[in-house]
Amino acid sequence: MTPVSAFVAALAEEHRLAHAELQAAEQTGDEVRRSLALGRLADLQEIASRSLDVVSLDAMS
Repeated sequence: MTPVSAFVAALAEEHRLAHAELQAAEQTGDEVRRSLALGRLADLQEIASRSLDVVSLDAMS
C-alpha cells in the first residue's frame, strides 16, 4: 500500500467512525456528541480538501 492510499484509507475510516458517532448521537438526542461529531466531520472534510489540493499540485509538477 502506498503512503497516499494508506492516508486515504485512514481518512475514510475516520469519516466512517465520525458518521457512526453522529448517528448514535442523533438517536439518543445527545446534542453535545452530535455537535462534536459534526465538528469532526467538518475537520475531516477540510483535511480531505487540502490533501486533494496538494496531490493535484504534485501531479501537475
